[in-house]
Amino acid sequence: VASRISISKLFFNNLNNPKNLNIAIYGAGEAGYKSINLLSKYNIRYFIDDDVEKHNLRINNIPIISKNHFKKIYISKNIKLVFIALPSISIIKKRLIISEYQKLNISIKILPSIDQIISNKLSIEDYEDINMNIFLNRKLLKYEDFESNYFLMKNILITGGGGSIGSEIF
Repeated sequence: VASRISISKLFFNNLNNPKNLNIAIYGAGEAGYKSINLLSKYNIRYFIDDDVEKHNLRINNIPIISKNHFKKIYISKNIKLVFIALPSISIIKKRLIISEYQKLNISIKILPSIDQIISNKLSIEDYEDINMNIFLNRKLLKYEDFESNYFLMKNILITGGGGSIGSEIF
């Protein structure tokens, strides 16, 4: 019994270990380079970049490949997650990249803005899961953003609570 429990624990611990999760970083620029240390708990297999000049080069011994090459090998290399490290791209380009990788059934996390890169305050938490705000291009306001008495003694009507906007209400 003890040997079976030991083997099953070892097996399940290895499955849940992020080091066993193969990932790629989309963007071989400064944000991608700075992401290497943040994502060191994962097995970083590739950088993906649109710049032809960077293809077949390496960053910290991690190869830089094109998105077309990635599409050919991601299944055989067991890539499950792509971190998009392109903080200064347009919303349209972001949408195109996201939809491309969602079609491949790969999980995506995205770096939201260039401010963290410039200030060197980049952390793993800065990578966000994909949500509707990326597609709608709107800034969320939280309760804390308002003055403390902004809602005091006021009646508020909220409509459309079932949609993407309503889901953001805390």
